[in-house]
Amino acid sequence: MYKFDETFKWIESQRQYDRVIVYYHGTGHCADKKYAMLKQLAQTFQYDLIIPEYKGFAEVEQIQKWEDFFTYQKEFFQKHVEATYKTENTIIVGHSLGTSVATFLSQFYSFQKIILISPFSSIHDLIEYHLPLSSLYLWQWPRHLYNSVEHMNHARFNTYEIYHGLNDHLVPWTHSWILNQISNQGKIQTHLNILPFHGHKKMPIYQCIQLSLMKGNNKKITKKRLVGEFRSSGFDIP
Repeated sequence: MYKFDETFKWIESQRQYDRVIVYYHGTGHCADKKYAMLKQLAQTFQYDLIIPEYKGFAEVEQIQKWEDFFTYQKEFFQKHVEATYKTENTIIVGHSLGTSVATFLSQFYSFQKIILISPFSSIHDLIEYHLPLSSLYLWQWPRHLYNSVEHMNHARFNTYEIYHGLNDHLVPWTHSWILNQISNQGKIQTHLNILPFHGHKKMPIYQCIQLSLMKGNNKKITKKRLVGEFRSSGFDIP
């Protein structure tokens, strides 16, 4: 299932369309765990799908420095996404850890849309929330790393669809609220969607992406067809 070159490891669907969804997963799974579900969704909306793997996951060699995590992903994007698809035809999706990659890339590109699912404002804020005294030691870790606030404050023109569970105790929903306040002098637009019955581990990733793709999509997909599925996942649809 995985594809390889001399540096990277990733999964991608057969190339059929001139537009693509690039999905950056969280720490709880590797790229192959979400592929089948997301491939079907992407094809429904006539997108190709690419899921990059991170160093340190699925037998990809470990990163040596924290900075390398983002350098690696930017190089992959340039070689395996940007070289084939226009950025205005590219949707970036990030879940949990993957949201920091999505916002990092938004500093360099304007995308069709960016979808953030259960994002954290910064890793510093998240660690300090769980371990209040950790601020005594975090000075050694540069604040610009895994910092979506900083990324979005330097972003190009982009639209962010943000989804967060109200019962998320690992990454509280207030992290998304913080990101939703950023405008970067009017360059970006944000739309926050709070799911009242979900936490971090049980976020309906498929439905979040599906709902976002329905907005402004030319393919006829009726609300009636999906309303039952959304309601069962915690969406409040009248």
